[in-house]
Amino acid sequence: MKSNISIEENEIYNDLFDNTYIGILVVDKNRDILLINKRFCEQFGYKENELIGYNIEKVHIDNRHFKEFGEIAFKHVLKKIPMSVDFQVKRKDGTTFWAKISGDPLKHKEHILWTVVDVSENYEIQEQFQEQTTLLKTVIDETPYPIVLKDFNAKFILVNEATAKLYGSSPEKMIGKDDGDFIPDKDMANFFRKNVQEIMKEGKTRIVYEDSIDVETNMTRNYMSIKKPFKNKDGKDFILVLANDITELNKKNEELSKKEKLLFQQSKMAAMGEMLANIAHQWRQPLSIISTAATGSKLQNDLGLLNKEDLNNVLETINLSTQHLSQTIDDFRNYFKKDKVAIDFNIEEAWNRTIDLINIRVKNYSINIIKDINSPNIKSFKNEFIQVFLNIANNGIDALKEIKEKRYLIIESESINSDIIIRIKDNAGGIDKNILEKIFDPYFTTKHQSQGTGIGLYMTEEIIVKHLKGEIYAENVEFTIDKKLQKGVQFTIKFNRNTNL
Repeated sequence: MKSNISIEENEIYNDLFDNTYIGILVVDKNRDILLINKRFCEQFGYKENELIGYNIEKVHIDNRHFKEFGEIAFKHVLKKIPMSVDFQVKRKDGTTFWAKISGDPLKHKEHILWTVVDVSENYEIQEQFQEQTTLLKTVIDETPYPIVLKDFNAKFILVNEATAKLYGSSPEKMIGKDDGDFIPDKDMANFFRKNVQEIMKEGKTRIVYEDSIDVETNMTRNYMSIKKPFKNKDGKDFILVLANDITELNKKNEELSKKEKLLFQQSKMAAMGEMLANIAHQWRQPLSIISTAATGSKLQNDLGLLNKEDLNNVLETINLSTQHLSQTIDDFRNYFKKDKVAIDFNIEEAWNRTIDLINIRVKNYSINIIKDINSPNIKSFKNEFIQVFLNIANNGIDALKEIKEKRYLIIESESINSDIIIRIKDNAGGIDKNILEKIFDPYFTTKHQSQGTGIGLYMTEEIIVKHLKGEIYAENVEFTIDKKLQKGVQFTIKFNRNTNL
């Protein structure tokens, strides 16, 4: 069925000519503009009457570009050779853009039809990509850590400057070669090859600790390498290796480990010195009783006044005193035994044992011990807890003996969900804020050199953090006892009783 609507053919052509997204112009052999469409005017910012009859040089950046385009494209089209070229042109306002200009000779041999498409966005994307590529290459080359890309045969596809320096070469010379071409240790090179192939087959990223040879120094370097396997669009296997030189870190860790062992040994020696002092305190009274009993009995015997009943009483007193001496030795010997496995015990039990070990100091300085322990049994290292309590308690006693007021040493504990929180505080007035921040530092002490080593609280923190997987901190606090405001330092210990030790 025919349409009743009649449309002039020229109207269709005119609409297509003006409304297409492509700029169109026709020039003669002198490159003067004969015809342009609406899109061309929009592209260049001109009105039609500003271009028709003018030379196309008007839209070229300068005379050099005008001549260059003539050599590249215009002469070819005049020879009936279709041509398409990307060229930079100028708008009326002086700004420039990249255009894809395609030319075809018309039937009229002296006229040429040019089509113009704005491709500036493509060039912007290319420039951005080029900038990003340049930036990425700069980052890769400037990083001090080796970065390489290898294929399945462990051949280098990409190498940065740090890797090339390690191998005494350049990135360009390393491409297409493998580790065996640069390092003397062939077993190590074979390991590298087998390792990357294994990771590629597995298809999972790995963190690998490995060594490599610095060709310049012939020294072994330690690396922690992240190896990421992937396939390209053709399905070929590659692996990206990012290596971090941890040689110096390993050395520092070894030095730190040695220092920690020395500190721990010094801590035990210091603790042993304190224990010997405590033993001397504990033994003083029973030894005095034994001496007094023996001397009195001898005097009574010399005077003929010692009867059988008195002798038995004296011998019983001496026997009880020697048992006390023996028990003291057992108590301290058990303290120095390290727990090999975690055991079930109560915090109050560990605190009571601590006070038993230092009860002479507690009595000598008239220190009032207050307990408010509300926590369940825990499974941990009991002797380590006793050592922590001893260090904190002795620290508190040293501070308390300097005050004249009534002296208090207080322990509180509570259970919040699975956390156990222990607080130990005194009323010795607190510690200067600047000093408070340093009390857990090794060898830091406010005591005279003859009285302290400065490693007691350091080892306390080490035990809590490393052995018991908890945390400890100290702060100055105010609290009330017997309706009187007290000031002192409080140590807070926090740990999870479900932590695997």
